[in-house]
Amino acid sequence: MQKSKLAIVCFVLSLLPIVIPILLLSWTIITMPGDINIRAITGGFSYIFFSIILYMSFWFTVPSIILGVVSLVKIKKNKLKGKGFAIAGLIISTIFVIIFLLMLLQGGPYA
Repeated sequence: MQKSKLAIVCFVLSLLPIVIPILLLSWTIITMPGDINIRAITGGFSYIFFSIILYMSFWFTVPSIILGVVSLVKIKKNKLKGKGFAIAGLIISTIFVIIFLLMLLQGGPYA
């Protein structure tokens, strides 16, 4: 049996709001000169890090939820594998959307 490609795309999209900020933060720390205090930089970047996760989560997780639902329907209809990827992507994306909505109700990260 084939795996559903939509389910895999759903899972990958749901992980992007976590992976991209980690890569950006790691790249920034690696490319800094050696005489800068790493603790101060990472402390300052933590606010930016969570802001990026918050705003990226909306733009990546909404399509992930849509693809997850579509892939679950296609998996059931065509008897494909990959149901776990679709469900995991839906769960992760739903958690990020809930966090996004809760942060907006509190005034966003800049309030």
